[in-house]
Parts: sequence; C-alpha cells; structure tokens
Amino acid sequence: MKKWYRLAWFCATMGLAATSWAQSRAYATNEGAGTVSVIDTQTDSVISTIDTGGKPRGLAVCKGNPSLYVSEQNSAQLWRIDVDKGEIAERVQLGESPEALYCSPDGKWLAVANEGTNSISFVEVKSMKLKYSIHVNGKNPEHGVFSPDGKYMLVSAEEADQVDVLDLRKRKQIGSIKVGERPRGIAFTPDSKRAFVAVESGSLRSEEHTSELQSLAYLGCRLLLEN
Repeated sequence: MKKWYRLAWFCATMGLAATSWAQSRAYATNEGAGTVSVIDTQTDSVISTIDTGGKPRGLAVCKGNPSLYVSEQNSAQLWRIDVDKGEIAERVQLGESPEALYCSPDGKWLAVANEGTNSISFVEVKSMKLKYSIHVNGKNPEHGVFSPDGKYMLVSAEEADQVDVLDLRKRKQIGSIKVGERPRGIAFTPDSKRAFVAVESGSLRSEEHTSELQSLAYLGCRLLLEN
C-alpha cells in the first residue's frame, strides 16, 4: 500500500492483570511520522507516542500477551514493542515489504503478509522466531486472516482478483476464490462458516460461505457478490 500517511487502528480491550496495559487501549501506526500512537479509549485521547525511527505498518496484539506487535517496511521486520516502556524489545527479519499483521486465535502465531515476496510469514510468539513461510498466488498480498477455528487462512492481494486459501495444518495454499479486483480487508463470523471480503474496485462486498471448506479439496465455496 503506497500511502504517505496511514492510520491503522487496533483496539486492545482485553483485561490482562498486573500491567498498565490491562486498561482499554487502542493503537495506531503512523507510517509518515514513524510512530505508534497509544490512545486511551475511555477518554478518546492520545496518551503517549512511541517513536520507532522506521515505517510502521500492520499491528496486532495476541491473546494473553501484553506486548504490541508491529510490522515495519524499511527494514522488513516484525517488532515486539513493550508498551509500558515504549520501546522495541525484539526484532524478527521477514520478507520484503511486510504489511498487515494478525495473531492466531490461540495466541501462539503471528502471520505477516509480505507484499514484495508474495508470501505469508509465520512467527512463533513464544520464541519470536520465524518458523515457516507460505508462498501465495496473489500478487502483493496485504492481509492474511486466520479463521476463528485456526484451521484456515484467507489472503487478499492488492494486485489480484481473488483471495487465496491456506490450509494451516498442511502449511500450504490449497485454492483461490474469485472475489473481484483488489480485495482488501477480511473478516470471519465467529463460527468460521462465513467470511466477508472488502473489494476496492467496483465497491463490492464478497460473502464467502465456508461450510464446504472441509469437504472440497479445492475449497470451492459458493460465492455471493453484492452491490
């Protein structure tokens, strides 16, 4: 995503005992300024700013974990940020031009979409080690989103007209689903039976019925395109 300034919100409202992070917080990466804003959602005000010295992009928090995780474009790294200290605690090298970042439902994995290498990097949260990567067909992937049951991942790409489907148990792509030009954000229903994909070109929203995913080798889902 080529933007001089992007504000990426991530609400962190989970209660984690014994840390100041236990309070409701929202975080925003500011690419142009090279900072991460920390917002108090009770007062809707910025309470601190973390200067990263880079170009922060995607961000995520993981279940039961007080750290903030941020992808950074210039160095092609994943950062673990200690939000109490306001500093980068650990760094992991990724593929070229990392974008959106998501944590697995069980809090054990971080997945980062790498635009330059057309891949998704999987980092183990506990060890902060890059364990494996999966190549995807879509050019310039931006989002790789876990299904709530943790079995699959849908990947959208800026220069594509499909979302790629990854089987996380097999650790490989097993199909693609046509949705329209330039798919973007993806969201699953809690039961993992449906996924919604925002399509930039044509102002379409794709609704993917995933009830057949386990039974079809290609994962050919019935697809509804709505104006």
